[in-house]
Amino acid sequence: MHLSFRKKTLLALAGLAVSVTISGGIALAHDHREVEGYRLTVGFRDEPALEGLANGVDLRVEKAAESDTAGGHGHGEMAPVEGLEGTLQVEVTHVASGVSRMLALRAVFGEAGRYTADLIPTSSGVYRFRFVGSIEGTAIDETFESGEGRFSNIEPAAGLHFPETRATLREVEGAARGAQSLAEQAQDAARAAARGASTARMLGIVGIAAGVLGAAVGGAGVAMAMRRR
Repeated sequence: MHLSFRKKTLLALAGLAVSVTISGGIALAHDHREVEGYRLTVGFRDEPALEGLANGVDLRVEKAAESDTAGGHGHGEMAPVEGLEGTLQVEVTHVASGVSRMLALRAVFGEAGRYTADLIPTSSGVYRFRFVGSIEGTAIDETFESGEGRFSNIEPAAGLHFPETRATLREVEGAARGAQSLAEQAQDAARAAARGASTARMLGIVGIAAGVLGAAVGGAGVAMAMRRR
């Protein structure tokens, strides 16, 4: 019995440690903010967030639960806020390039108060999420930016490739643009060479014609001189 109790105790402590670790990871990986009586928790849906992999904006909205004995709520508890997929949008910006896009939010099935907007981040670096619209009639315009102490930046995925490193979509597109540029330059050079060859042929034809005409004129002159004699 003593051994069984010890095992149970060790398992309980291990479970508690895992729980604390997971909770701490979530806290560090998302940004939290109080806005007009609401708590907004923001980050990437999957973290660590990697370049070229499907991901999404992650938003959780909660508010203080009203004390309701019948409902089982107590003071200090938070209740999820639902129905915001029709009143909130998120503008996603890749900070380095300045490229932005407005995305619609959708409710996450089975998780009240949680919303997402799907995206595949194709460049690494810092991202900015700007939520605009309203929460239960309250106007919202809040900006969150990734970074240390907030939520994960988008990181390059090449370091995790195994056993072979694969080119990212950005690298493939860059190589394709480079190949297209070289092909266009080659076409321009070919057209210039063709124009040069055409000009040379024309000059050659003109030269031949001039020679023939000169020979004809010369022959006519000789004939006239002979007739005079």
